[in-house]
Amino acid sequence: MNSWERIERQLTERKRDITREIRSFPAPIPACDVYYNSLLVERRKLSEALQRLEKLKLDGNASVESFISQYPLIDENS
Repeated sequence: MNSWERIERQLTERKRDITREIRSFPAPIPACDVYYNSLLVERRKLSEALQRLEKLKLDGNASVESFISQYPLIDENS
C-alpha cells in the first residue's frame, strides 16, 4: 500500500467514525450543541481532504509530505 492509499484509508475511516457518531447522537439535536457542530465541521473537512487527495494522486509531482502538512489529522506512521 503506497502513501496515498494509507492517507486515503485513514481519512475515510475517520470520516466513517464521525458519521457513525453523528448518526447516534440523541434526538432532538440542539442547534447550540458545540460538540455535535464540531463533528459536522470535521466531517466536512475530511470530505474536502479526500477530494483534494483524489486530485493529487493523479498528479505525478504531488508531494505526500505537503498534503500531510495541510491536514494535521493524518498520522504519518499509519
